[in-house]
Amino acid sequence: MKTLLWSVLVALALFFPVAAQPVYWGVLPSVLVEPYDDVEALEVNLIPLILGFELSPGLRLEVRPLVDLQLLEGRSPALSHLGGTFALTKTFFGESPGVSWHLGRFFSANVNAIDGGVVVISGVEPGVTWTADDQFSLTLSPQPGVDWFLRPGAGQAPLLPHLGLVVHFGWTTGETN
Repeated sequence: MKTLLWSVLVALALFFPVAAQPVYWGVLPSVLVEPYDDVEALEVNLIPLILGFELSPGLRLEVRPLVDLQLLEGRSPALSHLGGTFALTKTFFGESPGVSWHLGRFFSANVNAIDGGVVVISGVEPGVTWTADDQFSLTLSPQPGVDWFLRPGAGQAPLLPHLGLVVHFGWTTGETN
């Protein structure tokens, strides 16, 4: 599984001409706690990576894989959520290096490997990025949206509010504009 995900990330990176446009390589530490879940578990993403492609100046497409390990007291750790997120963000104002503000849209889909449930998440992603130089940056973005459960559990609503917080840091390679 790890080899497959790395292969996909490398293939995506090679698909875009790196010398012609910047590519963002980021780390997204991810911990999930679902308040509406009847199981009190902690889930940690085993592949906390982001690959971002600058489509035009200030417009970036990000790919974020998801492979969660569920940690539950009294049980062995198990793979739980498998999927990923696509985010399209547009920087509206700011400086590099310095502080810039962006607004984006994200779509996420994952399968719960434990119970077979499928969830699609959609929402907006406003945020701020601190850039130390043209390569290193730190981003903070809240994620208000909606969770759409395609196979809701007994007594669970098919649509629930989503509120996430994305914090990532990374480096940009290639020529920057």
